[in-house]
Amino acid sequence: GCGCEHSHDKRFNEFVTGIQTGDPKKTLKLIKKALSKGTPSANDTILFKIAESMAYDKIGDHDQAEASLTLASKMILTDSSPDEHVLGCLLYTSDAADEGLGVDLGGPSAIKKK
Repeated sequence: GCGCEHSHDKRFNEFVTGIQTGDPKKTLKLIKKALSKGTPSANDTILFKIAESMAYDKIGDHDQAEASLTLASKMILTDSSPDEHVLGCLLYTSDAADEGLGVDLGGPSAIKKK
């Protein structure tokens, strides 16, 4: 992960590991459970929606992956004071996604080379 010690970061990292090395469908169920349990903070929801997008992408449901990522992006853009930690984690995740999961979060590989 990004090396942060926040609880949502730990859960997010567990989800990403589950998507990359485990069973993405099982991980998707865990993400949905985390999103529906209680009232997750905006930061948790953003990170968990990004993990959800990565899981959908991994199992081949690209429309749902895009929908989850779009929702997370809108939440970031409408948040009057986004958590710097979450933004830092997103930058880290963007680079990680570019290296393996195929979810384009706007990192370096989003620029097409001729």
